[in-house]
Amino acid sequence: MFHHVGIEVFDVKQAERFYVSILGFSVVRRLEWADERIVFLTKAECTIELVQPKDRRPQGVHFAIEVQDLTAKIQEIKNRGLSIYEGPYSVAGLEVVYYQGPNKEIIEFVQRL
Repeated sequence: MFHHVGIEVFDVKQAERFYVSILGFSVVRRLEWADERIVFLTKAECTIELVQPKDRRPQGVHFAIEVQDLTAKIQEIKNRGLSIYEGPYSVAGLEVVYYQGPNKEIIEFVQRL
């Protein structure tokens, strides 16, 4: 099941204002985690995660897929020959792990805790 799209930005406050005032999204949650400022926004069935890295330049966009059993998904992907790009981590009530696709796109798998 599709979970969210993540967009790395230079200024999370400016991006938040844009998505709320121009596109009609609502803020669900703000948090700081590791070296990032994060804001989750929703509109209808769409969730966007705005991420402002503190110590590096933004690197682009990722998308997230929600799974029921992250451990099983990690094993399934490992059996297919793909290594973890980053994680797994527990953050904001989620367990997450990241993989890199063939064109360097980032794919995140999430499980609600």
